[in-house]
Amino acid sequence: MYLRVLLSPSRTPKRNETPAEQLETERALLEPKARQALERYGHQIVIGNMLATRKHEVDFITPDSHEKVALTMEEIAAGREIEAKIIPELVRRHDRWIAGQAAG
Repeated sequence: MYLRVLLSPSRTPKRNETPAEQLETERALLEPKARQALERYGHQIVIGNMLATRKHEVDFITPDSHEKVALTMEEIAAGREIEAKIIPELVRRHDRWIAGQAAG
């Protein structure tokens, strides 16, 4: 499965509305580098993952939170891909952000 973003010509996201990705080989460096990217580029979220476990777990890192999202052993055995969890979570967060923009 590939991640694809479909954008309406009338609603192209600003630079900081798009998620960033951080692929790392050392667990201790993942969060500091992700937070550095959040600060440097103004993104709302970085999806970080470790090279060794990139197909089964990711970290959602925002300026005020860090949440791990992982496939269960049953999901892995069934052939489910991590994108099946990434996409709905990003949609949920984006919808919440849009609702906050409309209210504010």
